[in-house]
Amino acid sequence: MINRIWLVLLFLGILISVSTGNLNTLGNVMLSSAKESIDIYLKIATMLIFWSGIIRIAIDSGLVKRVSLILIKPLGLLFPELPRDCKALELIAGNVVCNLLGLGTASTPLGLKAMEELQKTNLVPDTSTRSMTTFVLLNASSLTIFPSSLFGLRALFGANDSFKLILLMSITSAFATIIAITCDRLFYFFSQRNIK
Repeated sequence: MINRIWLVLLFLGILISVSTGNLNTLGNVMLSSAKESIDIYLKIATMLIFWSGIIRIAIDSGLVKRVSLILIKPLGLLFPELPRDCKALELIAGNVVCNLLGLGTASTPLGLKAMEELQKTNLVPDTSTRSMTTFVLLNASSLTIFPSSLFGLRALFGANDSFKLILLMSITSAFATIIAITCDRLFYFFSQRNIK
């Protein structure tokens, strides 16, 4: 569906360009846009490689594991059906640590591995478990204390005072996480009530 929308927009732009006599402008814009997209890609890729390297150092040094061990108890409350020594819970904790540091690209592989581990314990493979649903909501709300990727992007594109927004971003992500967890608990409560 989205491919069709892009195709319609592309042809509509070309048609309007031809009908208004701006074919030269269209050619110039197409060439300059290609150059700009490569420049943006290189800037973003450089920043992502840097932060992925930082998180790899944190993982290899054991920092993420130590912080994950601290988070396992609170996460045990969110995922009561998972045993404390479960590999999935450790991966979820690592994912949360990466999200806390604003390293979304580093948290994605951990999130995928956590979901694979959760699927291994799933008795009904084509239906998500309570833990899976909670994890998706927790990951989507993405509690962030230090949005490093966002600061990197803002700095790359010349934003002034990137760090002024840190408190606002942290509060917003905290509210999103609280709302996500509350909705998850309410949904679970009412679904269990309807089953009985």
